[in-house]
Amino acid sequence: MRINSGVVLLTLTCLLSGCGSQRVKMAAPEAGDARDRSQASSPVDINVVKRWQALIEHPQLMALIQQALTNNPEQHQYQSRIEQAEALLKSRRAQDELKVEIATNYSHQQTKRDGFGAFGLDGRLSYELDIWGRRDANQQAALLAWQAASYQKQVAEIALTSDMVQSWIEIVALQRELALLQQQVKTNQTILQLQKSRLAGGVARVLDVLQQQEVLAQTQALLPDIESRLALAKHRLQLLAGSPSTPIDTSEATYPEFALTPEAGVTSDILYFRPDIEAVWRQYHQGEWLAEASRDERWPTFELSAVLSSGGASVSDLIEEWVLRLVASATYQVWDGGEQSAQELLADAQAREKYHIYRQRVQQAIYEIHTSQLEEHYQRQALAKLQKQRAAADAVLKQAELSYASGEASYVNVLNGLLSVQSLTRRHIEEQKTLVLHQLAWLRATGLATEFTN
Repeated sequence: MRINSGVVLLTLTCLLSGCGSQRVKMAAPEAGDARDRSQASSPVDINVVKRWQALIEHPQLMALIQQALTNNPEQHQYQSRIEQAEALLKSRRAQDELKVEIATNYSHQQTKRDGFGAFGLDGRLSYELDIWGRRDANQQAALLAWQAASYQKQVAEIALTSDMVQSWIEIVALQRELALLQQQVKTNQTILQLQKSRLAGGVARVLDVLQQQEVLAQTQALLPDIESRLALAKHRLQLLAGSPSTPIDTSEATYPEFALTPEAGVTSDILYFRPDIEAVWRQYHQGEWLAEASRDERWPTFELSAVLSSGGASVSDLIEEWVLRLVASATYQVWDGGEQSAQELLADAQAREKYHIYRQRVQQAIYEIHTSQLEEHYQRQALAKLQKQRAAADAVLKQAELSYASGEASYVNVLNGLLSVQSLTRRHIEEQKTLVLHQLAWLRATGLATEFTN
């Protein structure tokens, strides 16, 4: 069999053109993007469990966090998205491989006199040259999509575990407030009995007893709201843990003590520890690569192929009678009604949108970090002043009780002092919870970044 020299020359020309091609580069990212898209690497697994272990020492809460990451359905959804992105990446990379196709056929023709059959076998090897870099751009886009999906799962892990810690903190606060209210109810009941005894002895007035009954009723009226909020908080914790029908024992629940607070400060590169920043950064550059691939669609495509065909009346003839064809082809679409230009405009607009999403996410992250720092700072001051106010209220109540016992003041002064102390005690629990939640918000805003503490 002789091979046409023109085919060989065209084949070599296409190969050399493919080896010496250069990609059409996009414009450089705007100022403010400190990293180039070529710096994208495999996503770093931040290991949310280990980060929480470095931040808190709370075995029961850590067990719930691990349970949630295993059982929560949303986590499995994000894992499925990673698998989809990985499958797409494998598909894009497979386009670089040589394509092998084999086809067999049998045909039978019948006439009035006789009939005959024929066997056929066709084999085809083909490879499309990526001269303009379109396949490479699609591969880079798929790689970035897979990396972004991995970081998005880490974002979901931080959100889930942070929500669990927040629910735990709220449960602790509500249980403390409920216990305080129950104690205050008992205290008010005791005082009421004392007032009734004093009334029977002619020391107290009827008005004093009625006023104490009002204070008792007022305290008891607060119980249903706290009990309902506590039940809902427990149910939410069960839901986050991935087992909504399984009760969680919180009878001994305590606040987690964070090993890191906003007072420690942050470094300038703290944003790079946030997986959501990493995710949108990769989505932005994925858009750039997709826009580049869209522009490469307008250029001709080149393909090399080798086709082996054989046929005959019997299977043995397939070995004896065969033809080999070597083909180098180029395809160029001359007119498409403007569809390709529209696709390029669409891809460019999508890339710009992702860039501004990235900018907005960075600005939002900075805002969240600074806001949580300020809130935690001023909440500490508010809590300190509240403690001073509580000490002053205790002193007022003590003096009112002494004055009432000596007959120098009415029982109204005692009631006012008692209500003030009980209200400030409940408020102290609420403000303490708010402080811990601000600390949690700061940790969440930094992406649970423990590295900068070293």
